[in-house]
Amino acid sequence: STLLTAGRLNSKAKSMIVDAFDSAGSADDGLSLAQQLIITTSEFHTTNTVESTEEQRDEPSFPQSTGKPYKAVIYLMFGGGCDSFNMLTPYNCNNDLYQSYLDVRQQV
Repeated sequence: STLLTAGRLNSKAKSMIVDAFDSAGSADDGLSLAQQLIITTSEFHTTNTVESTEEQRDEPSFPQSTGKPYKAVIYLMFGGGCDSFNMLTPYNCNNDLYQSYLDVRQQV
């Protein structure tokens, strides 16, 4: 959790992740499950300290339907950002992943 959440992972989430890891069939399955669970936490998605109040939120209210068809335009921008080589740098992988990283990131 220190690497992925800068040590901000709360104790409740941490204990749930540890329990999930321990109950997985193998260490590889446990690691995969732990990584998936960590990225669902609010601490992973923020840079500030997260305080949980444990209070239930009010149910959202939605406007009445007009009965008319609805259309939406969705625009996705994929012009850069956080690819896998920006998050974790492969170093001692035995499948030439580090060389592939160096080929992509020539300025390193």
